[in-house]
Formats: sequence, structure tokens, C-alpha cells
Amino acid sequence: MEKNTAANEENSKLKILLVDDEDRFRESLGQQLSNRGFKVYQKSNGEDAIKIVRHKNPQVVILDQKMPGMDGIETLKELKKINLLLVDDEEQFLQSMSTRLGVRDFNVIAVNRGEKAIDAARNNPVDIALVDLKMPGIDGDETLKALKNEHKWMEVVILTGHGSVDSAVECTKSGAYLYLQKPCELDQLLDVLKDVYKKRVMNRKDIEEKKLNELMKISQSSSPRDMLRKLQEIDEG
Repeated sequence: MEKNTAANEENSKLKILLVDDEDRFRESLGQQLSNRGFKVYQKSNGEDAIKIVRHKNPQVVILDQKMPGMDGIETLKELKKINLLLVDDEEQFLQSMSTRLGVRDFNVIAVNRGEKAIDAARNNPVDIALVDLKMPGIDGDETLKALKNEHKWMEVVILTGHGSVDSAVECTKSGAYLYLQKPCELDQLLDVLKDVYKKRVMNRKDIEEKKLNELMKISQSSSPRDMLRKLQEIDEG
């Protein structure tokens, strides 16, 4: 019982990531924060900081601007990317889409099985999941149900071939935002991701669509990529 209580107290602590290449300063500040009841992670460079964020999901990041290698500004840009879980057993499609989305402000976690997707979502922050319907092992429908069951705010889009539309429609009844037929154009996919992320922001912040649209007046003349950035600013606000 005492062990469980201690574990619950540890898990309830606010998690802070402290990133600075000056060891003495970082360790001193880290100790002060720990003494005040925070869970503190310490890293000396941007590359390691990104790994911590994606595996430990701290609520606060204190980031030095000037560091060797990846500096604070580059690290911040990487940390602000939208986290996308891509699940498809077609390796060529997986690699191609990962590359194309990776250069468009997404942090892509690519896996080729539903089982791997469930594990990846447990160990990494995920905003949106793109899940192929037909896969060996756990199919897209079962993967969808598991992801939605474990991650309240995650939005899921189902990818399907032409012969599986009826099954994909059923997935929307299980919690998928919508389905897309493969192959799909990149611009179409970006538009869908824009809408999906908008829904996620609204659900998390309990923002009425009218208010959200007022905050996003620029969207009428913005590209899907710019709109996604604006939505993320609202999400983090």
C-alpha cells in the first residue's frame, strides 16, 4: 500500500525538462526544483531533450538558447511539431509518406503493425493517428478501438483501399474521425489533417467552433500548413 501511494505521488508531480549545456547551472537549478516537489529531467543538448519529450512528455521545458550542436531555437522548432502516428503494412507507402510529412512540420512515428502502433502510442505523445484498415495481425478497426480507449484526445483517420469502403464507414462509428481512400493526394491529406487537428483542439480546450473560427480569421487565405501551425498555438495556449 505504501509503495502504491509513493508511486501515485511520484506520477502526480509536475514534470519539468531542464536543458542547458552548463552542467553546474543545470544541476543546481535541477536540485532546487526537485526540492520543491517537481519531477525534473536534465539534458545537456537538444537531441537528448527531444528524446525525453517524446518518451516522458514533460509539461514544462526550460531551454537554453545557445548550445553546441542543435541550439535552443532549433530544438524548440522540433518540439513544436505535431506528433503523427502512421500505421501501414505497405513499407513503400510508409517510407514515402513519412518523408513527405516529416518536412511539413510533423513528427512522424511510422510503424507497420497495429500491435506496434499501440505500443508506440503508449511510449510517445501522439496527436493524430493515420491507420491502414487492412493489416496482418490486429487490423485497423481493432487498432482504432485500442487507441481511442487508451488515449482520450487522440484523433484517428482510417486509410482504406477501394474494396474496403463499407468497413471503413463502420470504423467511423467506432470513433474514427473519417476515412480516406488510398492513394490520396498530399494536399488532400493535409486538408484532412488540418480538420482533424482542429477537432482535437476543440475537444481538449472545449472551444466552441464559432470562437475557434474567430481566432483563425487568417485561415481563409492560409495554406493547410500555416493553419496547422495556428491550431497548434491554440492547443498549447
